[in-house]
Amino acid sequence: MVKLDLKDRKILYELDLNARQSLTQIGTKVGLSKDVVSYRIQRMQDEGVITHFWAAINTYKLGYNVFRIYINFQDVNSKVKDEIIQYFCAEKNSWAVISFKGEIDFDAVFWVKDANEFYHF
Repeated sequence: MVKLDLKDRKILYELDLNARQSLTQIGTKVGLSKDVVSYRIQRMQDEGVITHFWAAINTYKLGYNVFRIYINFQDVNSKVKDEIIQYFCAEKNSWAVISFKGEIDFDAVFWVKDANEFYHF
């Protein structure tokens, strides 16, 4: 188990809020120099605490609205379920099609320019 002190946790918090801020900005907020912040982030990457960086896309700034469809299947065999998944995958506005095992069986995410486009679908 990796030990994180308060400064490491503060760095992680700042990265979670906005990973695009500079090391100097993070250092100012947590009370460390940018070199120490850089060292600590690299150490957390080496130790596997930070494994990936990903982008959160603001779809509204791109001019899209996001709609999600959640489905729970009842009495559906695997062939029909696969056909439903393929149908959603073929839709031009589908962003993500996800099959789960749990409370929700299926999730489809759509990016559309306006609500009418989604309702037409």
